[in-house]
Amino acid sequence: MFHKILLIIIFCIFFTTTSLAAPKETNMEYIAPIILQGDNPYKTVNLDYNILTKRSANASSLRVLESGKEIPYLLYDQNTKTHLANTSFATKKSDFFSKNGDDFVDFKITKEANQDVYGNALSLTILNTNFAKNITVLGSSDSNNWTYLTESLVYHVDNKQNYTIPLLDTCKYEYYRFKIPNNKEAISITKVNLTYTEEAEKIRTFSDGFRPTFSVKSENKKTLITIPFDEVKNLKLFSAELETDSLFERNVSVLNNTDTLYNLTFQNLSIQKLLMNLNEFTSSSDLIIVIDDGNDPPIHVKGITLRYNTSNIIFKSQPNESYAITFGKENAASPQYDVTAYSNYMLQEGVSFCHYGTIEPLSVKKQFAMVQAGWILNVVVCLCAIVLIGFIIAAIKKK
Repeated sequence: MFHKILLIIIFCIFFTTTSLAAPKETNMEYIAPIILQGDNPYKTVNLDYNILTKRSANASSLRVLESGKEIPYLLYDQNTKTHLANTSFATKKSDFFSKNGDDFVDFKITKEANQDVYGNALSLTILNTNFAKNITVLGSSDSNNWTYLTESLVYHVDNKQNYTIPLLDTCKYEYYRFKIPNNKEAISITKVNLTYTEEAEKIRTFSDGFRPTFSVKSENKKTLITIPFDEVKNLKLFSAELETDSLFERNVSVLNNTDTLYNLTFQNLSIQKLLMNLNEFTSSSDLIIVIDDGNDPPIHVKGITLRYNTSNIIFKSQPNESYAITFGKENAASPQYDVTAYSNYMLQEGVSFCHYGTIEPLSVKKQFAMVQAGWILNVVVCLCAIVLIGFIIAAIKKK
C-alpha cells in the first residue's frame, strides 16, 4: 500500500512539472534576441516594420522570453499613451523691430492665471499674397532669453498656401518670436495661435519611416507605383511622401484617398507638397499609388518614404538573464497579463531603451529544442524527487 502511494506521488509530480516547464507557445515563426542597455530594470524595445510586417496582424503572437521562459510585457502604443486635450491659445503682438534687413515680431500667449500652456504647432495669419519665406521661430518664458525652435517655409502662391509651422516638440513657452529674413515684401504677421492636436502628437511620438522597394509603370495616362504587400503587411500607414526632382502639380490617389501634390519653384524657393496622408490605412494587398499625368510626361520618382504607426514593448528585466522576442504565429491566442493594471506605474518609473538583434526564423528544429529543454527540466525534477523519496524511505526503514 505504501509503495502504491509513492507511485501515485511520483506520477503527480511528473505531470505537474511537465505542464509547468513546457513552453506555452512552440510554433512562433521568428525569434530575435533583445540587447539590454541601461541601468533601469524596466526595458523598452521599439517594434519597427521589420517585426510588425512579420507578426500577426493584432500583435497576439508577440511573446517576451526570459531565458526561454515567457514573461509579461506591456504593449505601449498610441492607444496606451495619455494625450493632452486638443486646444488653441490666442496671442497678442508684444514687440517688433528690424535688424540688418530682417524683421522680428514677438507674440505673447493670452491665458488665464495658472493656466498651462502647451502646443505643437503655430498657426499664422498673413494678409500678403504671392510670397514664400523661410521663417525662423524662437521661444521664451520671459521675453528676454530666447531658444531656437524651428524654421519653416510659409507661403501663398496662386491657390497654394501654407501658414502652419509645426513644432518639433510640444512647447510650453509663453512668448514666440518670428524672424522674417530680408523682408523687402513687407510681409506682416497679424495674428498667431499656438495649437495642440492629438493627431500631430501621435504621429510625432508613435511613428517611424522607411523607404520601401517599388516598381513604376505608365498606363492610360497614369503612373502606377506599386509597393509589394510583404513590405506593408500589418502596418498602419500615416503617410506616403514622394521624392522627385520633377516640377509638377497633379492629383495623386491611394484607393479612395485623393490629394493634389506639387513640386514648384517660386522666387528661387521650392514650393512643395509631396506628402499624402493615408489616415492609418492598412493594406490587404500590394500598395498602389496612382498619379494622374493627363497629357504630361510621367514624373521621375526617385524614392518613397512611408510613415507608419509603431509600438514599443516594456518589460521588467532581471540580472544575469537573457531575453528574446518571438512572433509571427497567425491566429495565436492573445496573452493576458496583470501588468496592464499597473502600466502607469511602470511608465512613471522610467525605462531604459534597448534594441533587438538579428531576426531569425524559428525553425522546427529550434522549436523542438525549446520543447526538449522543457522535458529535460521535467526529467531532472522527477529524478530529484525520486532520489528524495528514496532517502525518505531509507530513513523510515531505519526507524
